[in-house]
Amino acid sequence: MADIDPRWNTAAAESLFAWGISQASIDLVSHSENLVYRVETESGTYGLRVHRPGYHTRQELISEQQWIAALANSGCSVPTPQPMLTGDGLATVAISGEAPRFVSLVKWVNGYLLGSRLENAPRADRLRLIREIGVTNARLHATASAWQTPTGFRRTHWNADGLMGDDPVWGRFWEVPQLSGDQRDLLLRTRDRCKQHVERSCAASFGLVGLANEPISSVRSVLCKLSISFAARLRRIRSTRSSHLVDIPGFVGWPGSLGEIGVCFWLLIMGVKENPDEGKS
Repeated sequence: MADIDPRWNTAAAESLFAWGISQASIDLVSHSENLVYRVETESGTYGLRVHRPGYHTRQELISEQQWIAALANSGCSVPTPQPMLTGDGLATVAISGEAPRFVSLVKWVNGYLLGSRLENAPRADRLRLIREIGVTNARLHATASAWQTPTGFRRTHWNADGLMGDDPVWGRFWEVPQLSGDQRDLLLRTRDRCKQHVERSCAASFGLVGLANEPISSVRSVLCKLSISFAARLRRIRSTRSSHLVDIPGFVGWPGSLGEIGVCFWLLIMGVKENPDEGKS
């Protein structure tokens, strides 16, 4: 876990007063997109999220809370948002020299890494877990289809433009200074091809649940998932050291679309090698 300014720990603890929590033990358990703290109180266990600055607007975070509350009402086991004493769901904290951050509190839900459980479980338990995944996905989709979004509801759109448009959510990866002109051109061609797959194959799956919960039922869905995975890996190029880019020129001279396909698989392999624990925190 990367080091953080310890003043954030103090600010996080002080923010609990907004929820009427004056005595609690608080421990940092995750530092990825957000700072996540486990909060133990006499009334129960909670998760305190100090949100990444500048990533989501206040309205987007409120909308997320509305959606999670709807899932809870449909019977899903989710970390339900906890309102502050004022009834609002978001507080704001800041330390000198840093941008202010939104803070939210959710009910703690215990869990485990599904991959390890499936790998080590007896066959009967694996089948039971797979069935539970199917039931949960069905409930998610049913809720998403029936739920009427409130006025002002707003969330980030992970569609073709959000992933690989001219101003993608995760930034203009082709402007990384380490890239040569040929590398940049190849990445842009690959991006354009992947964007076409998303636009053509994934539009029917776009919604609140997201493609991550769609079954891989056809070659088209596989291509769509590969395209979205490619976009996710491109995010990491923005902070990649130049030494990690030496393999890209090997694809520049490949004929036709082979260079674009090579870049896709190279990025996926690079992501696995550099981030074996991605998604665990």
